[in-house]
Formats: sequence, structure tokens, C-alpha cells
Amino acid sequence: MFFLKVIMQDVNINIKIFERGFNKAKSYYHDLGIPIIFSYSIECKQKDILCLLANNKENKFSVYWDQPSEGFCLAGLGCAFDFEIKKQNNFIKMNKTLFKTLENSVNISEEISIGPRFFGGHAFNLNLQRDVVWEEMGSGRFFLPECIATNKLDRTWLTISALIDETINFKEALNFFSQKLFSYKNKLCQKLPLIKNTSVNEYVNFPSKDSYNDIVLSALDKIRKGIIKKIVLSRTHKIKVDQNFDVLSAVQILRNSFPTCTNFLFKFFNNTFFGSTPERLVKKNNSIINTEALAGTIRRGKDKKEDTWLVQNFLNNCKEKQEHSFVSRQLKEKLEKILINLEISSVPEIKKLKNLQHLRTPIKGKLNRDMSILDLVQLLHPTAAVAGIPSEDAIFIIDKLEPFDRGWYSGPIGWIDFNGGGDFFVALRSALVKDNVAHLFAGGGIVSESIPLEEWLETELKLKTIISTLNID
Repeated sequence: MFFLKVIMQDVNINIKIFERGFNKAKSYYHDLGIPIIFSYSIECKQKDILCLLANNKENKFSVYWDQPSEGFCLAGLGCAFDFEIKKQNNFIKMNKTLFKTLENSVNISEEISIGPRFFGGHAFNLNLQRDVVWEEMGSGRFFLPECIATNKLDRTWLTISALIDETINFKEALNFFSQKLFSYKNKLCQKLPLIKNTSVNEYVNFPSKDSYNDIVLSALDKIRKGIIKKIVLSRTHKIKVDQNFDVLSAVQILRNSFPTCTNFLFKFFNNTFFGSTPERLVKKNNSIINTEALAGTIRRGKDKKEDTWLVQNFLNNCKEKQEHSFVSRQLKEKLEKILINLEISSVPEIKKLKNLQHLRTPIKGKLNRDMSILDLVQLLHPTAAVAGIPSEDAIFIIDKLEPFDRGWYSGPIGWIDFNGGGDFFVALRSALVKDNVAHLFAGGGIVSESIPLEEWLETELKLKTIISTLNID
């Protein structure tokens, strides 16, 4: 009992407020007959919440979500509740169940935006059978971490969540939350592993350069015949890494090198999917919706003068402008039916990354009807930036032409909060690490003026985002 009192003093639980929240969750359980999510948050001093994931061997589920330029970061460990998605029908069913679960949850926090969140995503094509690479990762999953660390504008909170039913009483719940907050707070004090090189024994491109050339030519033939207007083709680059590979080292490099991207990590069982994506699919805050068209790519210049010259040529490049316009037009057509006060620029801006530059058109509006964040994900995915035009025809052809399973690459990933808001990105510039093999993915849009060699070189540039995290020359 003395030890528990010491713990409670360290984590600063307000017992009266905790008891009120617990009793409310119990009341919901008795009324509804289903387990209720109960969450309790405290503020703490630690700033770098990636430390929460250090030395993480016992937890089968973990997540990291970092947007350095927005001063926003999330890290999660353990699993209090999860949904597995196997097919499109499962996604639709999960959408309803997940939001009902959140609506009935009880959240105790002094900060209105801090509380439980579900994290997850799904494969580019939910209707395909997963191959051996993605088999354990699965087609899709959303989970509520037992512990979530949130860093927002340099303030940090820890949130513990658990299911409340008839099997747990107040004292047991207080004991559980006190010990979990104490344990996870100490985890935040861990040191991150040093950034280090990873030994690489071999690599292979799949498809090969020659095969990729043939695939692009086949796609161009379908475009010329009018079957499709645009298609996005991807490839994978497999690298064998040694036992010393540490994904936290890779994530540190990504967040330092790509502060305007969303740097992410999902670990399910023995699979780690991580990357740095520049492309937001959709963000929902109350009824305000933000998205973007991101398509068209060139390299960065060697100096400021060359960078400026490249941008001028980029903005006047017919192929890049056509590729971008397909994406922005498709998004506009889908969104103008559900949004009022739609804001979309007629001229794209330039999004500059460390090694690449993209054409970007930000889009904003207000919902004219009740839609969840997952309704919006279902409406917008896949965009023309990762599939093509028309979408269904492009997806069918991608399935025939690409000789591998994309899995979660180019699928939607993100989070959903207890207020019904959420933020989803397209899983680009990413890799799946499994059994000491890193499967890297990159793709590019093919339109009528595309040249196979240039498309290969573009994917090489995109692959360097992840290759750089392994410190490979």
C-alpha cells in the first residue's frame, strides 16, 4: 500500500476526479452492456516522446507519428482495443463500430484535445489477398494504444486507456492506472539509441530496370488507346539489413531530414512499417476539412540558383502539370458535392523537401453533411496521385502490371481522436522491415508524355528518402 501511495504521488492522480470518471464508465457499461473505454491523462516534463518506444521488446503494438513543422507528435505502446480489417466490407462495419465505441468512451483530461486515439490504416487495395511479405501485417488494422504520449507545442501528456466492465472495481482500476502511468512515465526518461550505420549485404530491385521499362511501355499503350488517362506504377527495392538495425535510429534521421513531412512508424507483431510521407489525404477538425493534391516531382538543385531554374522549368513542364491537374480535378469533383466554401487554388505551389520538389494544391472546405473521418478516407482513397484516372480501371491494371503486393504502401494511414476528428496521410516513401529484410517502395505517375527512363530515375530519388535512413552511400 505504501508503494502504491508513492506511485500515486509521483503521477499525481486526482482520486476524486478519477473516481467520478470510473463510476461514469461503469454506469455506461451497465446501460449499454458493452465494455467502455476509460482514459486518464497527466502532464509530464519529458519532450522527446520517441523515447517511449526505446527498448520495446515486450509490446506487440507500437506507433509513432511526428509532424515537426507543426509542433505535433504522438507515440503509443500496447493495445487496449483493436479492429482488424480483412476486406472492404470489414472497413465499412468497423467504421460504425469504432465511432460508437469512441462516443461512449469516458476521458479524463485537463486539456480538451488530449485523450485516447485510434491509430491505423489499411492496404492500397483492400480486396486483394496479401502475399507472404504482408501476410502478418495484414490488410488493415486500427488500435487504441494502452499508453499514448502526446507532445503539442512543447507540452507533453501521457494518456492511459483500459476497458471497463463488470470484472474490475474502483480500487483495482486506480491501482492499474497508477502503476501504468508510473511505468510509462519512467519509459519516457530512457535514452534513444545512437544513430548508426546498418550493414547491408545485398539488394535487389523488383521489378528489374528492364522489366520496369516494359511495364511503363505497356501502361503508355493503354493510355494511347484511351483505356486510362493516367496510372501510378510503383516498384520495390529489397535490402538485407543486419541484426543491429534499429528502426528508432531510422526514424530519428527522417524527422531531422524531413521536418515538413509526417514521419511515421507502425509495429504489429514482428513487422515494422515506417516512412516519411509528404501527402495528406484528409484532415477533419469538427466540420472543417483539409486535403491537398500532391503530384509532379523534380529533384532539388545543387545550389539556390539551380533550384530556382529547376522550379521555373517545373512550373512550365506539360507532363508534370498534366499529372498534377488529374489529381486536383478528381479531388475537386469528389469534394464539391460534400463541402461548402470550397477553397482550391488555380495555380499549384511548390513543396520543397530535402531531395525533392513537388507540385502542391492545398484544398479546404466545410462539410455540408455529417461524415466521419473514415467516411472521408473511403471517399477519397485512392486518389489519382496513387492509382490513376479512372480509378477503378487504373487499379485493375495496376493489379495486372505490378509483380508484387503493395500492401500498406500508398494506402491511408492516420489517427482518429475521441472528438471524432482525425488526420490521414498516404503511406509514401515507406518501408516494411520483416525478417531482416527492408522492403522499400516508391512510385510515379504515368501520363501520355512519360518517358520510362525518367520515371525510373524519379523512383530512384524517392527511394533515397528511406535509403538515407540506413546511411547507405
